[in-house]
Amino acid sequence: MPPVDSRKVASPIDPEEVLGRGWAQDFALGLYLPDVSLTHRGEGAERQVQLWDEGGTSVAIVDYGEWWRDRAVTVYGERDLWAELVGAYSA
Repeated sequence: MPPVDSRKVASPIDPEEVLGRGWAQDFALGLYLPDVSLTHRGEGAERQVQLWDEGGTSVAIVDYGEWWRDRAVTVYGERDLWAELVGAYSA
C-alpha cells in the first residue's frame, strides 16, 4: 500500500501529449520505466491517469482536464512517477 501522505504539483506537459500517441510511444516509455504501470479512468474533464510502481511504494494521479494547474498532479510515496514518465518522454 502506498503512503497516505501526498503532495500536489502542476504538470509541465499535457498528459495527452505524453500518453496519446499510440502503441509505439507507449512501448518506448515502457522500456524506460519497466516497473511502472498505468490506467485511465473517467471521461471528459474528469479524465485521469493513475501510475504506480511494482513495489507499491509510489503512486501518481494526473488530471487531464486542467493539467497546468498547481494541483493537477497528486504524488504519493518517494518517487514522482509522473515526473519520471515526462522525463522518459522528453528523452
